[in-house]
Amino acid sequence: MGIMKVENIRRDLHSHCLEFSLRLAPLYELLSWEWGSMGVPNAKEIEKTLHELVDDLSEETTRVGTGGLWAYYEKPTRVDSGEYGLSFIVDDVRCYDK
Repeated sequence: MGIMKVENIRRDLHSHCLEFSLRLAPLYELLSWEWGSMGVPNAKEIEKTLHELVDDLSEETTRVGTGGLWAYYEKPTRVDSGEYGLSFIVDDVRCYDK
């Protein structure tokens, strides 16, 4: 398999945003994790934020996050094929990965 381009990584990550947001919405509710004046986000707000984070990925920006949500990719090296995904992180502990 060849090296994936950032555009292809973003396209794949976008396809997971809805499912990921539906899984996370109950966790935000359980934790009463408020996003500023918005309060606890619902699945639609989480999905929108995930899409925005994915859009921010580039050759120079390989990890972006806010409110516990992260989009990332690790560039491949000679010994590692790299990886990418969406994460939910609480207090620097990765709780869920897609």
